[in-house]
Amino acid sequence: MENATRALHIAAGALLGVLILSVAVALFSIFGGSSKEIIEKLDEAKITEFNNNFLKYYNNLIDVYDVVTMANFAKKNNAELLISSEMSYNNNSEYIQVKLNYHKNGSSNFTVINNCEKWTESEINSFIKENCFKYGTNGGNTSDKRQYSIKNNIVVNKLTRKIIYIEIEEI
Repeated sequence: MENATRALHIAAGALLGVLILSVAVALFSIFGGSSKEIIEKLDEAKITEFNNNFLKYYNNLIDVYDVVTMANFAKKNNAELLISSEMSYNNNSEYIQVKLNYHKNGSSNFTVINNCEKWTESEINSFIKENCFKYGTNGGNTSDKRQYSIKNNIVVNKLTRKIIYIEIEEI
């Protein structure tokens, strides 16, 4: 009789162990899937935050300082990824290219800068000085600020879903 009671205790202990193990596996699979979803949401939030460095200016009139801000962000990104030597965007790279079309010295024709992200500090300062205000008809600058906008041809890398090309145009 004692052996039968002892056997029942051992069997009950084994069943209880299997039950606890089953619950642990079920909880691990439930929370394991949740952590994967959380990581995906965090990655998506990082991509959105990255793209907002450009998209916050979309459909808005911007000034010369916003143009420089976008160029500097692209330059910093390219330097951090050690891809500053590239010259244009492509879907196999995270290189960001910033193109600018503007009216230099009041010209009616656009001057095109294909790689604003490569500007040096002195080029940035010259650009700001020369392009902050509109060029007057009698020569010299007026007190009206120049305005720019982002054109619709923004390119997003298909793999990373990050912006890799943006074109800005003076209005």
